[in-house]
Amino acid sequence: MHGAALEGRGLGYAGRVDERQQRRKRSLRQIGKRHGEPPEREKRNRDEQEHGKQKCLVPREIDRLGHTGTQLPLVGSRRIHREEIRSTSQGRQRVPRGVPQKGGQPHEVEGCQGIDRLALRLVKILSVVGNRPQFVKSAPLSSALRQTGIEEIVVHTGQHYDRELSQVFFEELGLPEPAHKLDLHTADPAAMQAGIEPLVHHEQPDLVLVYGDTNSTLAGARAAVATGTQLAHVEAGLRSGDLSMPEEHTRIEVDALSSHLFCPDERSRETLRSEGVPGQIHVVGDVMADASLRFAPVARERCPIPFEPETYVVATIHREANVFQPRLGRVMEGLDRIAEPVVFPAHPRTRANIEAERIVLGPHVLMVEPLGYLELASLASQARVIVTDSGGLQKEAYWYGVPCVTVRPSTEWVDTVEAGANVLVDADPGALAQAVADAEMPPDRPTLYGDGHASERVAQVLHATMRDR
Repeated sequence: MHGAALEGRGLGYAGRVDERQQRRKRSLRQIGKRHGEPPEREKRNRDEQEHGKQKCLVPREIDRLGHTGTQLPLVGSRRIHREEIRSTSQGRQRVPRGVPQKGGQPHEVEGCQGIDRLALRLVKILSVVGNRPQFVKSAPLSSALRQTGIEEIVVHTGQHYDRELSQVFFEELGLPEPAHKLDLHTADPAAMQAGIEPLVHHEQPDLVLVYGDTNSTLAGARAAVATGTQLAHVEAGLRSGDLSMPEEHTRIEVDALSSHLFCPDERSRETLRSEGVPGQIHVVGDVMADASLRFAPVARERCPIPFEPETYVVATIHREANVFQPRLGRVMEGLDRIAEPVVFPAHPRTRANIEAERIVLGPHVLMVEPLGYLELASLASQARVIVTDSGGLQKEAYWYGVPCVTVRPSTEWVDTVEAGANVLVDADPGALAQAVADAEMPPDRPTLYGDGHASERVAQVLHATMRDR
């Protein structure tokens, strides 16, 4: 039902979100009853439902958390978005709105020394997102951009068009609505590029910002080049070494096109140097770490799980190579061989192919509808093991302290494997089940991919390099 119709029934924003959240959580509650949810947790969930508590609806709570650690300097208490006239003893002055005053004169904000406030111009960035991990990564970075006084125009390509994998992220994470929704419902880079290019011409941004290695990433990068706009790539320099993966070709092409390359670690920087990319390389850490550290505690508080912690396995399978036969059947067989309950939030394409191939899963493999990010974060961070083919979830497992089994022959997150926290099993059913049985998190694992401040560093670099253009 469309928003206008809902509003006609007297339901506001919170009511609409609550309706969707309650629909999505039914499957997990049913799982809890089937597998002996502890009575006290079942009673608490029932009491919360009866009293109308909206779990997982946390934009305000998240907003109050702000960034982890040191805040970037705010330009006054408002975003700088246009000039305003102020009267002073020397007459009327045109100054950027939001610049604080001392005695009627603009003055420097701590951390922003050397900026001529009277000449300050707004930096404008067009960010391209289209799939689940990109929504999560964009949350802390969008906040950091706003804190730095950068105007961000968000374009949602529609690559992930299922509601549970798309719009819900903007609702749950408190992100501003995209300025432009292409609603293409396709993963074709050419189609997405054709939709993005006119928006770049219309918005005239200083820079196009893309994340990761999806087809939306590729489309945004090509649109930037086609329009003569600078390009920034977040998660630059990652390589799995497997050229059979389309994502690997995307990483290489986008890095070669980018004027600003934001790397999660020194390994990525060295990769880019060895390839001779022409853009400026910045090691900033991983923006996904920012999101994980920021949202995971809230997720566990707001989205209680129907299991005792560390008594189940979480599985996510969505890569193109794994959702078609014969690999799909082999991966499902591997999940069947796991001795513990397996919670399997299925991507729409994965579910459709399982049903089309008439693959029957064991009763302990609990295939549920896609979960919101906060629900999945709560579930995954308390699992005993995570089985996945997702690049993002491999890292999140590491930050959660949960061992990971990756259903791929290679990974771009090599450090997690070298640390002993991640095992590659490809699509071997026996190896998958054995890896899950043996999985343990190393007690002395090193800190990987940043300290939770990557978004702030990206925003600072972009503000410093783009403001004088």
